[in-house]
Amino acid sequence: MDLYVRQLKNGLERRGHKVDILSRLPDGSGYSLLNKGAAVLRSAIHPLVEANAKGYFEDHIPDLDPLIQELEIERYAYELGAAYFDVGSYDLIHAQDIISAKALSRIKKPDTALVTTIHGYWAGEWFLTLREQRMLDDPARRERLWQYAGFREQSGLIPADAATLPTNWMRDIMSNDFAVPLEKLTVVPNGIDIGDFMKRMNAGTTFRCPHDKKSDYLFGET
Repeated sequence: MDLYVRQLKNGLERRGHKVDILSRLPDGSGYSLLNKGAAVLRSAIHPLVEANAKGYFEDHIPDLDPLIQELEIERYAYELGAAYFDVGSYDLIHAQDIISAKALSRIKKPDTALVTTIHGYWAGEWFLTLREQRMLDDPARRERLWQYAGFREQSGLIPADAATLPTNWMRDIMSNDFAVPLEKLTVVPNGIDIGDFMKRMNAGTTFRCPHDKKSDYLFGET
């Protein structure tokens, strides 16, 4: 995703637009506008969010699964962190996952356009992890968590003015399994910056195979 975001930023800037990147800090300790050096520490936000959210859950949804509580608290913390950076000043917000899309949709100005791009199948990946951890053995819990996973996928895509995905397979899953309107989804295959690729390809390398030794090669394929 890092390469995708950098190429997107460079392309927009070449066309005269100003672009900021909101991201978690690499060590997970907070949130930052990378190109401006501004940051908000998670430790200044999370305890307040957690206390308020858990109080609400206890009063109104006492049986809410602890996993769901944890994920919702994390999203609220991201939302509050993003609000510190005045996202209302932007003409367009381009979220790179369903979680940030949901959070940003709640704090942006009504007339700010929101585009969501998803790079993976969050619900499927999450369930695979939970299954490996033996957290889905109870059928009732498995059903509750799957309903929540579907809600998460929907809540990151439906509020967007437009949504893009890299494959027809992902588009069909979002439409058929999670009832995201097909007209909202556009398939944009991942690509590369051809100019940069050719420049690096023609730059050559300092590596030289020893003439008096055999070389071992590994060819990878997916």
